[in-house]
Amino acid sequence: MVGSSAGVAITNKFPESRNVILWVKNGWHVAVAYIIGFFTLYFVMGWEPADTMNIKLSIVRYQVPDGN
Repeated sequence: MVGSSAGVAITNKFPESRNVILWVKNGWHVAVAYIIGFFTLYFVMGWEPADTMNIKLSIVRYQVPDGN
């Protein structure tokens, strides 16, 4: 587990990172900016999910050449 040992090393060097309440209290603007950014992109670009039906059909219709 590389991630957990890295987290332990960082929290040993910066003990203030262990306080979750301070993280939320001092970093609330990051979550708000993320939500605002998401909805800005949503309203500007709209919702464009992948058309998986056409992708599936193109895979099924693909014919492998037999080499003759």
